[in-house]
Formats: sequence, structure tokens, C-alpha cells
Amino acid sequence: MPIRTRPRALSALLPLVITTLISAGCQDDSATGPGPQPLPSFDLVFEETSAVGLNSDRLMVRRLDDAVSVPLFGTQVLGGNPSPSADGARVIFVGSRDGDTDDVQDLFVVGRDAPPQRIPLAAGTESSPTLSPDGTRVAYIKRGADAVGRLYVARVDGSSEAAVPIALAPGLSYAYAYPAWSPDGSTLLFSAGAPGNLHLFSARADGAGLRQLTTGAESDTEGAWSPDGRSVAFVRGTSPARTVLMTKELASGVERAFDFPWRNRSPSWSPDGERIAFASNMADNLDYELYVVRVDGSALQRLTNDELQQRAPRWIRR
Repeated sequence: MPIRTRPRALSALLPLVITTLISAGCQDDSATGPGPQPLPSFDLVFEETSAVGLNSDRLMVRRLDDAVSVPLFGTQVLGGNPSPSADGARVIFVGSRDGDTDDVQDLFVVGRDAPPQRIPLAAGTESSPTLSPDGTRVAYIKRGADAVGRLYVARVDGSSEAAVPIALAPGLSYAYAYPAWSPDGSTLLFSAGAPGNLHLFSARADGAGLRQLTTGAESDTEGAWSPDGRSVAFVRGTSPARTVLMTKELASGVERAFDFPWRNRSPSWSPDGERIAFASNMADNLDYELYVVRVDGSALQRLTNDELQQRAPRWIRR
């Protein structure tokens, strides 16, 4: 039997329906509205410079639910360039061995219930570590006696260290920078090229499948994958005083520039794929602060506001 509505009851509801529709039509959906809501299970780990001098960087966590910055794992960890594991239980970072005051940098790992431990790698200066999604391997840049940065991969315990065999052009020497594992752990995103003119490339950890992703006169660096692996975020150096936050869809090649002033650095795609965290000095061209913005460029939100330097934000599971 069909259900019959009562005309009198429907008539009584019409004023309420009309009022609701009018109210909804008056909502402001502009890009200047509130910032994106925090992910329920993620915060941002980052490096913060609290003083001028060597060994002044420390690892901090910005809690997104109450807007408070606290030391990583509740203790002071000196270092920078953090790369957290998928479960948030440990972080790979760059530190100085035994408090040395020279320029030697080494890779360390710190856990929730374990103090920092140096990863025993061959002699050299390591930077820009990135932990594989399964937590077994770390990719990084190593500089030897010739001061040229090359792409390396090793097990997290320091074993099986090897340079990734990539030949961009036979007979030419290229610099490498800022590796990042793809979400499925099969591919490395990195910057390479002549110093001052780097571009984004991708390749497997054995060097196979090399693919150039960007071209042009500017340098493209600090690449980061989207969670679905279909896009990358990066920064493009358009002048000595400006780096522009960018995204690129890999299939279509479509690029988007976020028109923020001054220098924007270290993009990190959120696990839900909806926003990008990054560091910028857009506010005063002095201090780098943490920001987050939606992928479509809306809802820019400043997370820190002080006279310290905050850099290299990465999403970390609580």
C-alpha cells in the first residue's frame, strides 16, 4: 500500500524548511574562513631553532588539537630533518655525533621509549633522511670528500648501505637532494641536476625506471608525494629571495602555484590528502613559521607565531 502524506502536516513543515534553506544559502565558503580541522590522529613533528649557534636545532611536535608545541616524545632531542615512521613510534633525523662542534652530520633514530641512537653508516655527511613506509630502509643524501651530494639507501640498522646507481648523463657530475619514498615504497622522488638548476626525478631504489618530472630554468626541490601517489608537492626557486610552493599532477602534468610571498619550504602532504603543511617566512621575511593550507589553495592557517625558526614539518601519528 502506498504511503500517503498529510497535506496539513506538510504545510506546517514548510516554514521550517524554507528558513533552513535560506540559512544555508547565507553561509560564507570563502578562502578566508577558518583553517582546516586537524586530523584526529596526527600532529606535526618539526625542527625548531631556539638559539644561534651549532647544535641549536631541536625536534618538536605541534599538537593540532590544542595548538601547543611540545618536545618530541617528551624529551629534548637535538637535531633536524625529521622523518617519522608510519606508526609514529620512531623518528629518523640528522644530528651531531657526541656533541661535536664541527660540520659532521650523522643519521640517528629515536623511539618513544628509546634514546637517540646513531645509525652506523660509512664516513661522510648525511642529510635529508626519509624512512620507507614499511620502516625497514632509509634514503638520504651523503656527501663525501668531494662535497657532492649523492643519493644513498641503507637498512635502518646501517647495513646494506649503497649509492643509488643513477646516470642522468654520462660523464657529467650531478648533485642530488631531498629524497622521498612513494606511498607504496617502490619509488624514490628526488631532486637532481647541475648545482643551482635541480629538477624533480623519480626512480626505483635500484636506479631503474628513471623519470624526469619537471623541467625549466628554475630549481625544483623538496618534493613530497600525495598519499595516493598521483601528485607531488615541491618548491620552485624563482629568485634568490623567493621559493614558491607548487603541486603537480603526474598523469596530466598540470601544475599549481601557491602565490605566497618570500620563501616557502618543506611541503608535507597530510595523510588524508586534503592539505599541505609547510614552513614559510611570508609574514615578515624573517622567521620561518609553520603553516597548513588546503590543496586547492584555500584556508591558509598559520600554526606558529614567535621569534623562533620552525622548519621541516612532517605529519606524525599520535
